Amino acid sequence: MMILKKNKKGITLPFHWIFILVAGGLILAFFFSIAAKQKALSDDKLALSLVQSVDVVFEMSESSEGTSQFIPLPKKGISFVCSKGCDCYIQTGSARKSFGSNIIFSEKNIDSAQAVVWSLPWTVPFRAANLLYVTDPETRKIVVYNAEDKMSVDILRKLQDILPDNIIFEFYTLAQFNAVSFDGSDFTKIFFISSLQPFIPQSLQGKNVDVVGINPVNINFYDVSDGVVVSKGVMSYPGDISWVLAAIFSADYDMFVCGIKSALRRLNNVADVFFHRSEALAEESERLGLVCFYPSDSIKQLIVEDINALDDVALFNKIISINRISGDLKNNNDNLIQSSCPELF
Repeated sequence: MMILKKNKKGITLPFHWIFILVAGGLILAFFFSIAAKQKALSDDKLALSLVQSVDVVFEMSESSEGTSQFIPLPKKGISFVCSKGCDCYIQTGSARKSFGSNIIFSEKNIDSAQAVVWSLPWTVPFRAANLLYVTDPETRKIVVYNAEDKMSVDILRKLQDILPDNIIFEFYTLAQFNAVSFDGSDFTKIFFISSLQPFIPQSLQGKNVDVVGINPVNINFYDVSDGVVVSKGVMSYPGDISWVLAAIFSADYDMFVCGIKSALRRLNNVADVFFHRSEALAEESERLGLVCFYPSDSIKQLIVEDINALDDVALFNKIISINRISGDLKNNNDNLIQSSCPELF
């Protein structure tokens, strides 16, 4: 039992009891600190485990071309970020992991319980890579097109033909979009397939909105502030539905550019394999006395040196060049088949 002593100034505590109270408080504070650190460490380990698990799912999806599937996400949600220097990573909580070899185009933040991951092959005309398009199923996606413009209608039809059933888009003409209503969505992405300046209808003013414009000349990423749409990143139109989709699904301009660079690196490896295959087939055909033409030089033109050094103009000119070479390679391969020559791919 603690005995209190009384003096002329009142009741006082013996020194050893004061020491015990102070020491006890410090010990409790120490254990609370340890517990807090252990919880933070446990949370970090859990976040790292979750982001690694999600990364494995993306790697599996990347190898399954042409599939679109729902995948479960951590309760804290997940983020996809690319810097201007193409430091691209997946993050949940405090844990992050590089995109690695995955070529991902996604919204920045997905807070739903699941995401849709769509894997689509990029062919040139042989398969160079699988592109991963990731989206939040709760994000509202609106395509606005000009019914009087052939290019706009052509892209519209390509999108409608290729989009999987589990990724829902709404399609409106310019007049219909002007009268569109707000459906309560937390986030809306709007894609203008038109030469006209994008605009935000009255019903979506002040809402969380992103805008991408696709016209015959270029692709524009826009910033929306107080209902005003301002360009924040422009590049030459690459003329390939794969890259139209990449722009549509990308969080921003940086992710779009970084994804294209990653795809070109993958193409370098694949093109090198086909280059050597082309030369080997040419030698074997000559040995057998067959008249077969193998386009080794054209395949070599697909290889891009020092991708990081390319500015945006050079980058998209290269994509346009690859599209042209791809068409020539397909014709050449068809001719090989018709000539009873060993096909290239």
